[in-house]
Amino acid sequence: MADQNSKQATNPNVNQNAKSTGKNAVMLLLGTFFRMALTFGFILYAADRLGVAGFGVYSIGVQYFELFLGLAGTAIAIILTRDITRWQRRGGELIGSACVLATLLAILGAGCMMAMAWLFGFSPQTSRVIVIASLSLIPAALSAVLEATLVAHHRAEFVALAVSVESTVRILASIAAIALGYGLVSLFVILLVSRVLQLIVFYVSVRGVTNHKLCFRRRGFIRFVLRWRVFAAEVSLAAIYYNLDVIVLSWWAGEYAVGLYSAAARVVRLASVFAQTYTSAVFPLLSKLHQKSKQEFEKVSLETIRLMAVIAIPIVVCTTLLADRVIGTLYFSGKYTEAVPVLQVLIWILISEFLNPFISRTLSAKEMQDRPLIVAAIGLAVNLVATLSLVPIYGAVGAAMGTVISNSVAMVCLLMFAFRREEITSTIHSVIRVGLASVVVGFLVVMIGDINLAVIAAVTIPLYLVLIYLLKVIGQQDWELMKSIVASRKAA
Repeated sequence: MADQNSKQATNPNVNQNAKSTGKNAVMLLLGTFFRMALTFGFILYAADRLGVAGFGVYSIGVQYFELFLGLAGTAIAIILTRDITRWQRRGGELIGSACVLATLLAILGAGCMMAMAWLFGFSPQTSRVIVIASLSLIPAALSAVLEATLVAHHRAEFVALAVSVESTVRILASIAAIALGYGLVSLFVILLVSRVLQLIVFYVSVRGVTNHKLCFRRRGFIRFVLRWRVFAAEVSLAAIYYNLDVIVLSWWAGEYAVGLYSAAARVVRLASVFAQTYTSAVFPLLSKLHQKSKQEFEKVSLETIRLMAVIAIPIVVCTTLLADRVIGTLYFSGKYTEAVPVLQVLIWILISEFLNPFISRTLSAKEMQDRPLIVAAIGLAVNLVATLSLVPIYGAVGAAMGTVISNSVAMVCLLMFAFRREEITSTIHSVIRVGLASVVVGFLVVMIGDINLAVIAAVTIPLYLVLIYLLKVIGQQDWELMKSIVASRKAA
C-alpha cells in the first residue's frame, strides 16, 4: 500500500491534475475580481448619473435578469461540470442535453419576467427594460453551459477571457450610453449584445480546446434532467431567497425605493466578497481534517467561526455608526442620503454572510447535504413573511429588516444542525467578548468625530486587536489556524 501511495504521489498525471486545478481556481478568481471591480465602478457612476429612481429601474432589470439566469443556468452548470469530468466520452451528448434544457428554461424565464412586469404594474420604461433583459437570458444561459464545459476541461483561462470581454464591452459601452444621454433602455440593449458576444467567445473557445461533437439523444436528455433536478431544487431556493427582497420591494414600493435599497446593498455585497474568499480559503483545510480526525474537524470549525466573528462584528458595528460617511463617500452626489438607514440595517447580514456558507460547507463535509436544503426552505419562508409584512410599512428599510431576520434565522438553524449545544454555548461566549471589544471601538469612532476614514481605521484597528487579545478571544491556536489556512491555499 505504501508503494502504491508513493507511486501515486510521484505520478506526473496526478501532479498535472493538481496544477491544472490550481490554475483553474486562479484564473476563475482573476476573472471574478476583474468583473467585480469594473461592475462596482460602473455602479457608482450610474447611480450618480441616473438618479435614485433611474438607478432603481436599472436595479430591477438587472436583479430580475440575474434571478432567472440563476434558475436557468446555475444548476445545469454544476451537474454538467461534474458529468463531463466523469464521462469524457459522452461530452457531446451531455453538452447537447444541457444546451436544450438551458434554452427551454431561459424561454420559460423570459415569459415569467414579462408576466411579472405586467402583473406588478411597472412603468412603461421599467417594463421595456425587463423585456429586453429577458431576451438576454438565452445567450447567457447557453454561455453558462459552455463555461462549465471549459471549467471541466481545466481551461478556465478562456472563461476569464470571455468574462473579461463581456464585462469590458458592456461597461464601457454603458458608460458611453449614459454620457451621451441614450437612457436606460440602451443599457439593456448593450446587455443583450454583450451576452451574445460572450456566447460567441465561449463557443469559439470550446471548439478550439475540445473535440466534443454536439448531439442530442432523448434518453440521455431524460437522464440528465433527472440528475439535474436535485441540484435545481437547492439552487432555485437559493436564487429566489437571494433576490426576494428586491422583487417584493419593486412590487410594493416602486423604483425609487429599489434605488435606495440597491445603493446600500452594493456596499454590503462588496464587503461580503471578503467573506466568500475567506470561506473558500478555509474549506480545503476542513475537508482534509474531516478525513483525518472528526474531533479535530469540530475543533477547527468552531475556531473558524470565532475568527469570522472577530472579522465581521467590528465591520458591522463601525459601518452602522459611519453609514452616513460611507454613503457620502461612495455616492458623493448627495442623492442617496436616504439610503443611510437602509445600510445601517442591511450591514448586519454581513455576520450571516460570513457564517452561513461556511457552516453549510461543514455540513456538506459531514455528508449532511440535506440540512442546508432544509435551512434554505426555512429561510425563504421566513424571508417571504417578514418582507411582505415589513415592506408596506417601512419601504426599503423594511426590505433590509426582512433580509436580516431571515438570514439570522437561517444562521441559527445551521448552527443547531452542525454543532452540539455545549459547542454553541462556548461560541456564543466568544461572540459576546468580540461584541464588547467592538462596542468599545464603536464608542471611540463616535468620539473621534468627522476625521478622515483612513485615520479612523489606523487608530481603531490596533486598539481592537489589543482588546480581543486582552479578552482572550484570540489565542495561539488561532494563529496556528491562520497559518494552516495560508499553507493549504499555497499547496492548492
